[in-house]
Amino acid sequence: MVKADLKVELRQRYCPVCRIDTQHAVLFQLHFGRRGRVERQDELSSGCSICNPDRYWGLKLATEFDQEKFLAERWMPKVS
Repeated sequence: MVKADLKVELRQRYCPVCRIDTQHAVLFQLHFGRRGRVERQDELSSGCSICNPDRYWGLKLATEFDQEKFLAERWMPKVS
Protein backbone atom coordinates (compact mmCIF):
# COMPACT_ATOMS: atom_id res chain seq x y z
CA MET A 1 0.00 0.00 0.00
CA VAL A 2 1.32 3.42 -0.94
CA LYS A 3 0.83 6.43 1.34
CA ALA A 4 1.06 9.99 -0.05
CA ASP A 5 2.06 13.20 1.69
CA LEU A 6 2.66 16.82 0.62
CA LYS A 7 5.87 18.82 0.99
CA VAL A 8 6.83 22.37 -0.02
CA GLU A 9 10.40 23.34 -0.91
CA LEU A 10 11.78 26.77 -1.70
CA ARG A 11 14.01 26.70 -4.77
CA GLN A 12 15.75 29.09 -7.13
CA ARG A 13 14.31 28.56 -10.63
CA TYR A 14 14.16 30.27 -13.96
CA CYS A 15 10.75 31.90 -14.37
CA PRO A 16 9.60 32.15 -18.01
CA VAL A 17 7.30 35.08 -17.15
CA CYS A 18 9.88 37.16 -15.26
CA ARG A 19 12.75 35.89 -17.45
CA ILE A 20 15.16 35.69 -14.50
CA ASP A 21 16.02 33.25 -11.72
CA THR A 22 13.57 33.81 -8.86
CA GLN A 23 12.51 32.16 -5.63
CA HIS A 24 9.76 29.56 -6.17
CA ALA A 25 7.65 27.62 -3.68
CA VAL A 26 7.33 24.14 -5.18
CA LEU A 27 4.69 21.70 -3.97
CA PHE A 28 5.60 18.02 -4.12
CA GLN A 29 3.51 14.95 -3.42
CA LEU A 30 5.63 12.23 -1.85
CA HIS A 31 4.65 8.60 -2.27
CA PHE A 32 5.96 6.30 0.44
CA GLY A 33 6.37 2.56 0.11
CA ARG A 34 5.91 -0.18 2.65
CA ARG A 35 9.17 0.50 4.44
CA GLY A 36 8.61 4.23 4.81
CA ARG A 37 10.96 5.26 2.02
CA VAL A 38 10.04 7.77 -0.64
CA GLU A 39 9.27 5.79 -3.81
CA ARG A 40 8.24 8.69 -6.01
CA GLN A 41 8.14 12.49 -5.79
CA ASP A 42 5.73 14.32 -8.11
CA GLU A 43 5.74 18.09 -8.61
CA LEU A 44 2.16 19.31 -8.43
CA SER A 45 2.43 23.08 -8.45
CA SER A 46 4.81 26.00 -8.07
CA GLY A 47 4.54 29.72 -7.53
CA CYS A 48 6.99 32.47 -8.38
CA SER A 49 7.56 35.03 -5.63
CA ILE A 50 7.57 37.93 -8.13
CA CYS A 51 4.89 37.25 -10.75
CA ASN A 52 2.60 34.98 -8.70
CA PRO A 53 2.98 36.02 -5.03
CA ASP A 54 -0.47 34.76 -3.95
CA ARG A 55 0.32 31.19 -4.92
CA TYR A 56 3.88 31.50 -3.60
CA TRP A 57 2.79 32.60 -0.12
CA GLY A 58 -0.16 30.22 -0.11
CA LEU A 59 2.11 27.29 -0.82
CA LYS A 60 4.84 28.50 1.50
CA LEU A 61 2.68 29.20 4.54
CA ALA A 62 -0.44 27.05 4.48
CA THR A 63 0.27 23.72 2.80
CA GLU A 64 1.96 22.03 5.73
CA PHE A 65 -0.89 23.00 8.06
CA ASP A 66 -3.98 22.34 5.93
CA GLN A 67 -3.27 19.95 3.07
CA GLU A 68 -6.94 19.06 2.52
CA LYS A 69 -7.75 22.74 1.83
CA PHE A 70 -5.50 22.73 -1.22
CA LEU A 71 -7.13 19.58 -2.56
CA ALA A 72 -10.65 20.93 -1.91
CA GLU A 73 -9.94 24.30 -3.55
CA ARG A 74 -8.39 22.58 -6.59
CA TRP A 75 -4.98 24.20 -6.24
CA MET A 76 -3.53 20.92 -7.46
CA PRO A 77 -4.75 17.69 -9.02
CA LYS A 78 -5.79 14.82 -6.80
CA VAL A 79 -3.42 11.96 -7.45
CA SER A 80 -4.13 8.52 -6.02
